[in-house]
This record gives sequence, structure tokens and C-alpha cells, in this order.
Amino acid sequence: MNKNKNLLKKLAKKRERKRLKRKRKKKYSPTSNIKIKIYRSAIKNDQYIIRNNSSNLNEFLVSTGFVFPFEDCLYDIKIPEIFSFENNNLETRAIFSKIINSIIQCKEDKVLIDFSFCKEIDEETIFFLNIILTELKNYSDKLNRKLTVKNQSFSILIRNSIHSKVNRMLFLYKSIKDFDLQDFNISQDEIPFQHLGYLKGTKSKKHYLENKKDVYTTKIVNYLNECLGLSKYCFTEGGRNDLEGIISEILNNAEDHSPLNTYYVTSTFSVNNISENSEDLVGVLNINVLNFGYSFYDGLEGSKHENNQMYSLIEEKQKKDNFKAFSRENIFTLLALQEGISRLKYEDQSRGTGTMKFIGSFMELGDFEDIDKGFIPFLKIYSGNTLLICSNKYKPYIQNDSYLLSLNTENDLNCEPDKNNLLTLDSKFPGTMISVKIYLNEKHLNKKLKKNDNGN
Repeated sequence: MNKNKNLLKKLAKKRERKRLKRKRKKKYSPTSNIKIKIYRSAIKNDQYIIRNNSSNLNEFLVSTGFVFPFEDCLYDIKIPEIFSFENNNLETRAIFSKIINSIIQCKEDKVLIDFSFCKEIDEETIFFLNIILTELKNYSDKLNRKLTVKNQSFSILIRNSIHSKVNRMLFLYKSIKDFDLQDFNISQDEIPFQHLGYLKGTKSKKHYLENKKDVYTTKIVNYLNECLGLSKYCFTEGGRNDLEGIISEILNNAEDHSPLNTYYVTSTFSVNNISENSEDLVGVLNINVLNFGYSFYDGLEGSKHENNQMYSLIEEKQKKDNFKAFSRENIFTLLALQEGISRLKYEDQSRGTGTMKFIGSFMELGDFEDIDKGFIPFLKIYSGNTLLICSNKYKPYIQNDSYLLSLNTENDLNCEPDKNNLLTLDSKFPGTMISVKIYLNEKHLNKKLKKNDNGN
């Protein structure tokens, strides 16, 4: 019996040796070696493509210090309780840095952005987030089409909050179809009537027909007219032409102040205070415009030699005692907004009118206010390290046929602006962003129309 067992063991070992030998031969066969070489070559080529096709947006954000490079890659990113450039600037900027680094370095096919415990969010911050996610998703998908072996595509998952106000904002600004937007439990009364979508314009087009600025201008004005129509009004032909001119110059400014030659626009419209009486309806209109690039201050500093006379006047005013409580950039930003001021004034004397007319037009159109119900219109401008806030209290005024904005009750650019409306940001915003929230109410518009008809 023992001899038979030993014989069987020897046979088993012999067969195992032959099996391993056959396996080694197969592994190192000429055909297998060729496959391995092809695979390794493809990997090497993919790595070369990834190195030489970096995200221009990411490179720009790293160069400005907005994104910290070499952070750990996270696949579950927790949004803080307050997600706001205005009210929690440093932590919000740090979260954006984590989101961008995690997507750029993504080694898995999903990134989860968790809003579970977020209590406060604002329109401009969620708009900025959607632009970032859209751009990086498009970059990743475009890169992935060039690769043979590696997979750079991913999905972005959004986990909703336990707070309904945050969920409503997420729903209102949702954009990418690939987002796994879960059920936000938004009531039918809160669903927006209109959404413009996310428009991206690029200046550097080979043919003028490819430039979408005129198309976008018309689309934006049509959209605004539809929103106004819900309050039983519409723009006159003259008003429409004026608005198209204002929007066109705002898009011009966004293009010209961006080294990436791009700008982004969106708008949403929803209805609050729904009742049987249509005059009680309050339409909430949000408009957001963004460009990555130069701040107002950077633009003036960069063109001070070409605009020497204008720059000297601003600098002289900035040094006055009334402005000691503000940074040099704060005052330069405020003064740069005034009608007739532009870093490109030396190229075109007509420049420098659009931003102030834009502010004046929308703050006049949507000045309905009900503080008790939270209907408080505003227009915010983020530019570099400065946040400027317009309100019904501080709106543009006309002086010597020019729109001016002083942010004080005296309506005087030589007086100190309100510290609550001209703020220094803890971290530099990587460009300029305009965020408008105005309210449209039929009863209020009727009163304004009668007042204008009476010549008041």
C-alpha cells in the first residue's frame, strides 16, 4: 500500500511539473510576448497623452493659488454646513480645491459630493460648482476618447441634504445629465418654471459665425422676456434693444478679462408665495455670469501705462482719508465699475458703460422687496479679493448723464462706502462673477408703471 501511495505521489508531482512547464511555455511564447509589448506600449502612450493634455482650467486655478496641488484624492467629499464664498470663504475655497484635485487625480469611476449636513448655500457658489464640474467632466470625457487602455471617465454623484432649502438650490441649479441627482423631495410649488441652461461662450473662434455671443445675447433676452411675461409684462422694442446692448457688453467684458477667452452664463426663474390671486405671485429671477481670469483690479494694474491718466485719477482718489478702512483693491474695484472706466479704454473710447448699466437696469427692474418674507434683491460682484454688494439701499444713480455707484446714502464717490457692501474676501476669487437675484411682482410693477405714466 505504501509503495502504491509513493508511486501516486511521484506521478502527481510529475504531472504538476509538466503542467507548470506548459504554463511557462505558454506565458513566454512569442505570441504572448508580443501582446505584453503592445499592452505596455499602449500604457506608455496613454501616460504620454495624459501628461500632454492637462486641463487648462485646472492649470489656471493652480497658478492663481485657488487650487492646492498634490492634495489627497478623495471619493467622498463632505460639504461643510455653510457652503458660501461670501459667508465661509476659506473653507469653501478649500472644498473646491479638494473637489478639483480629486477629479483630476481620479482613479475610480465615481466621485461623491455629499451635501448631507449642509445648512446654507447660495446661488453663486452652486453656480460656480456646476461650472467646475461641467468643465472637468467634459475635459475627462474628451481625454478618455484619446486613450487606449487607461480609463479617465467618471461619474459625479450628489448626495442631497437633510435641509430642504439646500435641496431646492441643488434642484434649481442642476445641470449635468450624468449626475445621479436623487429625489430631493421638492414640492410642486417650488419647481422652477424656467431654466436658461448653462451657456459657454468662447472668444477665440476662427470664423465670426462660430462666435455665439450674439446668439446667446438674443437667447438670454428672450428668456428674460418670458420670465417677465409671467408677471403680465414684456419688454418694449426699445427696451429690448437696450437690454441686448447691455447684455452684449457684459459678455464682451467677460471675454476680454479671461486669459481662457471664455465666459459662462445661466439663469433660473421660480415662483414663491403662490395663491389664487395672480397679483400676489412673486417671481424670483437669478442671473449668473462668470469668467476665470483677471479681476477688475488686476485689469487696471495691467493696463496702467496705456491708461495712465485714468489710472492716476483712481489712484489719487483711493489715497483719500475716507477710504482708509478699505484695501487698495476694494476701492479700485468700486471705482473701476463707474461708467466710462475700462482697462481697454485706450483701445475703444466706448468701453466702460456695460457693467454699470447692467447693474442699474436689473436693480430697477426687480426692486420689489419684502424683508419679512425674505424677498431682498441684490447684485453681487466677486472680483479678486473683493466682494461688492448692491441693494435697494445702494443702487446706481445718474449724475451728469452717467451711471455711478458709491455704496453710501450720500450718493457721493468721495464719501466712505458701507463696510457691509464692500468687503475683502479671505481668499482670492479666480476671476469675476456677477450674481443677481431680483423679484418680480405684478402688483408692484403696476404701481411703478402708473408712477412713470404720471411723470414721477
